[in-house]
Amino acid sequence: MMKEIEEVSYISVSCDTSNHGVTKLLPILIQYYDIHNIGITTRILEILTITDETSDTITDKILTELEKHSLSSKCVAFSGDNCNTNFGGRDRAGQSNVYAKLKGRLQKQIIGVGCPAHIINNTVHKGCDNFSIDIESIVMKIYNYFSVFTVRTEALKDFCQESDVEYSKLLYHSKTRWLSLYPAIERLLKLFKPLKNYFLSLENPPKVLKIFFENDFSEAFLFTIHSTMNIMHTNIETIERADNSIIEVRKILKEIIHNLKQRINQKFMPLKVKEILREIENIGKSTTEFIEEINNFYITMANYLESWIKPLEELDVFEWMDVSKINSAQWSDLEASLEFLRSRNIIVDEEKLFNEFLCFQKFVKDLPVDESTTNCNKLWCNFFKEYEADKNCQEMKKIAQFFFCLPAHNANVERVFSLITNQWTKERNKLQPQTISEIIKTIYNFKMTCEEFYQYLLKCDKKVLKDIGSSEKYTDKN
Repeated sequence: MMKEIEEVSYISVSCDTSNHGVTKLLPILIQYYDIHNIGITTRILEILTITDETSDTITDKILTELEKHSLSSKCVAFSGDNCNTNFGGRDRAGQSNVYAKLKGRLQKQIIGVGCPAHIINNTVHKGCDNFSIDIESIVMKIYNYFSVFTVRTEALKDFCQESDVEYSKLLYHSKTRWLSLYPAIERLLKLFKPLKNYFLSLENPPKVLKIFFENDFSEAFLFTIHSTMNIMHTNIETIERADNSIIEVRKILKEIIHNLKQRINQKFMPLKVKEILREIENIGKSTTEFIEEINNFYITMANYLESWIKPLEELDVFEWMDVSKINSAQWSDLEASLEFLRSRNIIVDEEKLFNEFLCFQKFVKDLPVDESTTNCNKLWCNFFKEYEADKNCQEMKKIAQFFFCLPAHNANVERVFSLITNQWTKERNKLQPQTISEIIKTIYNFKMTCEEFYQYLLKCDKKVLKDIGSSEKYTDKN
């Protein structure tokens, strides 16, 4: 890993915290662009244990690791979730957050990237605040009502049979899990009729659930959120791809905003919701208040998302690098990128870059008609493989290494937590944090199958094999 890093000019750093029992963990990851291999590359620098989650502690730990690996001068960006500790809120205000302290301690401007998947998740939460019904609480309360009670579940199965609905287990939703609301609501809609019949048949049902199922609009609310969550769910999965660039993610976020605004302008409403509203109107009840709530739902989400992605606007100067823009890219597009880089004391030789840009234009023009590359990272990797050897492309490489080291999301850190959970099980609860750290770094940083790792060991320094076979205890020095 360190050999790869020596050859790159820029890196970004990402982190997050999570508890494993009483142990508080802080994985610190870096991202860089390796033109000789897979392009966008993330690696774990270290997984640390900390006693608190203050901005001072996190900043100190990040800087210590960067300095240990001689990376401070190469760091151009920081990524984390959007909590106040990391960024000081939406407007990046104040100096008591990790982002501000990193800029101060590194004594340079760095780019701050909040997690877009986290922003989308919060967008839905914010939109749902417009509803007269707390849908998320309802989803969780219904799940909890049945989760550990077999008798209640069996009774619900009977109601499913009466309604000719196939029973399926209700799904758990957590406000901190980005993708859990959509499938939970989807399952609730599938079982809506038997659930409604079940709760309204009880002599003393939970009051909040009784009120919910007696509400004529309850199912319409669920269908509206489900329709919107379908967009969010699909896009979060796309956003969290490991090889995404920040411009591709920003494009997705702008598409979501456009979709929400068109729903407002065209008064979009799912057909199932319209059907429910017609039935309500046929019995003489007004639907005006519900329609207003739905409109405010869309408006709030569009405004919230727009305000939170505003810090990413400065990166629009790199849009020409995206697959969708390369055919129309002109030298003037690169000039905006050069001005941005110059403001960060990154100097590019314009004369050399212009010649390299002509090579890039030729590369794009010569792409096969059936070329199906839609991934920005893959396209640029192919360009450097074809031209780097004979044309050098040092200036273009400098831009690519800067641009592609910028994190598109913080999902890579979440993947590390998942790996930790898989390794640090109840059966292996005696493992020390340092041992877990080394296991996870090996799994994550090598990204090899068992067979590939075996072949790698055979080819590496023989001392490594000797140390593995030794009966001596491992130390940090080894």
